[in-house]
Amino acid sequence: MVHCVAFGCNKKSDSGNKGFFLFPSDHVYREKWIKAVKSCREIDGKLTSFQPSKTSRLCIRHFTDDCFIHPPSVMSSLSLSLKLQLVKTAVPTVFPEVTAAKESKRPLQPCSLGPTKRKRISYGAYEKRNRKATVEELIKKQEEENAENVEARLEDEEADGSISSAVYHKSLKFVSRAAQTTERVVLQPTETKGFQIRPQVSERGVTARPVMTEAMCGPELAPPPVDKCYQFPEERAENNEEASDDDKDAFDNSIVTDPDWEPDNSDISTDEEGHEELWHDCTEEFPVNPTKERKFIVFESCLQQLLLLCQICGSTSKILKKKVVGTMLTVEAKCELGHFRTWCTQPVINGTPVLNLLTAGAIVFSGGSASKVINMFKFINVSCISRRTFNRIQRIFVIPTIANVWKREQQAILEDCRAREIRVGGDARCCSPGHTAKYGSYTIMDLETGKVLVVELVQSNEVNNSNAMELEGLKRCFTHLENNALTVTHITTDRHLQVRKYLREEKPGVNHWFDGWHLAKNVKKKLCALGKKKGCETVGKWAHSISNHLYFCAASSGGEGDEVQQKWLSILNHIINKHEGHGEKFPKCLHGPIEREWITAGSKADKELKLVIANNRLLSDIKKLSPAEQTSTLEAHHKVVCQFASKFISFSYPVMKQRLNLAALHTCFNADREQAVTKAGTPRYRVSYPKYKAGRHVVKPIKKMARMVNSDLFAASIQAKLDTLH
Repeated sequence: MVHCVAFGCNKKSDSGNKGFFLFPSDHVYREKWIKAVKSCREIDGKLTSFQPSKTSRLCIRHFTDDCFIHPPSVMSSLSLSLKLQLVKTAVPTVFPEVTAAKESKRPLQPCSLGPTKRKRISYGAYEKRNRKATVEELIKKQEEENAENVEARLEDEEADGSISSAVYHKSLKFVSRAAQTTERVVLQPTETKGFQIRPQVSERGVTARPVMTEAMCGPELAPPPVDKCYQFPEERAENNEEASDDDKDAFDNSIVTDPDWEPDNSDISTDEEGHEELWHDCTEEFPVNPTKERKFIVFESCLQQLLLLCQICGSTSKILKKKVVGTMLTVEAKCELGHFRTWCTQPVINGTPVLNLLTAGAIVFSGGSASKVINMFKFINVSCISRRTFNRIQRIFVIPTIANVWKREQQAILEDCRAREIRVGGDARCCSPGHTAKYGSYTIMDLETGKVLVVELVQSNEVNNSNAMELEGLKRCFTHLENNALTVTHITTDRHLQVRKYLREEKPGVNHWFDGWHLAKNVKKKLCALGKKKGCETVGKWAHSISNHLYFCAASSGGEGDEVQQKWLSILNHIINKHEGHGEKFPKCLHGPIEREWITAGSKADKELKLVIANNRLLSDIKKLSPAEQTSTLEAHHKVVCQFASKFISFSYPVMKQRLNLAALHTCFNADREQAVTKAGTPRYRVSYPKYKAGRHVVKPIKKMARMVNSDLFAASIQAKLDTLH
């Protein structure tokens, strides 16, 4: 059972805490509430100051309309079921005029209620009985005084002939001559002196609620009543059946003539376990940054309910005009009293709705497709920007923003690399498969830090054909690095013929290495094809081992070309079960005894395998295998590029260039990600089944969540729009 702790108020509820407010947690306003209650309770003959507990509550009748965010009287008159909530600065001011125990001339003693079994020093059943007896005595005394005052005033008014519509009787019965019904009167405490007289009428259609105060002389002078009919949202939504008699009685207790009645947070929350709802204070101060402020998708019918209420006077408003600009809705409304109001669903910066700007930016920053996102919103009938608006915002704000952010980040990365000799990796990427690509991008990455240094975009009409775009991109990258005074000592690439010639002739001071993954993939592909021939099936079983042997040759030779070549050719002796006499720098195998399905020396499989392993071009290239750095990190970056610039979507040159820069930003922001750990500090791993493993698994470490650069880019977009004001 929940009851109001205000002295003299006996409002309680057996069905929950509907209509009751907890004391605020803020110390300042909590003291104001305690002071407003001003209760000094007499317990066992001692005056005790009231101190609320964690569950102490005040009922809604102790608050005025200005204590609420939405006035309950206005909401009731409009039959609205908006959330009713106290403002943070609300202080109860409405209390019945009863005499406290401190001022009572005849305070109640414990002996008046019978002998006590033990001395009570805390609130309990005795206090409840004491309070109930006190209130009943005060109400009885007030009834007698009111009856005497009414009789005296009625005699004076009848003598003057001013009362013609109603007559008050000594038995406190109100007789309406118009309806000819007799109503039983119930007294309720209010903030005015005296008590409200609320008739309980059994007949339908009788709504007379005369209020008796000291200044009244008859029902004609009484203020017009305010009928309230508020139904809690969960009652209306969850219980569609007809209410029982008990429910009706409990609901009638919440309909009071006091205009300050309103439910608190607990009144609109469910009592079921595991179904707690989180209600946010409407007076919360939202962040100034529009990119961090939360946004919601709202139905038009729900939005219209809020616009039908005038914020100035609380009367009904009429919507005159609606205007949709992309994601923004502008509504012009006018209330019955002539108050005109223009309301927008979002802030506007220099004539541009903020969400239109953020939507266009979010599509690009997330690597999405504008047509797909716009179509998605069309499917669910959500207002969104058009493709034309997206292209305009992208051209004016988004593209320059990405360019500026990347330029700032790139300068910081290049500045860190000037103090040392750098080892870089380079590789090209075409915008579409095959030899008909429109764009080709070349990326230079610092293999020690994993950060992108330069990204250059080349269009096919700038060179002779699509195959020449890779070399042109490499030339532009080296020009950019030289202009920023960077010293490149080693570069690792694939075996592109034009790139090899350019580095050999134009950059003799740069050590050119071949990436082991590209070479191993080429060798394994040839061995798998050879294993499908008749009589060479055993070669296919050795393909994976020979591919791994190539990595061993590069990693264990320290860049010595002759040693790498001897180790590589030792595989021809190894497969025929011969493990010694490979060469001067690698005389024998390093492994112990093993059992494998060996290839017969001189067989067809042995002869065909020698043609692949001892190929002259392969032997020449294998000497330049990179001993340490590989371009695997650069290949992973190209996977990120596919997220921001898909090969299945066509982009214009400026858009393609900035999407490449956006992918470079993402890679740089996440280059130093650490491995994720469990709560106990154990490193986390995952099992992966890559395509090149042909069904076999590999164990990879799990890294921490990737960081996004969207917040910086969003902020830069907003700032770019603000700069247009100047």
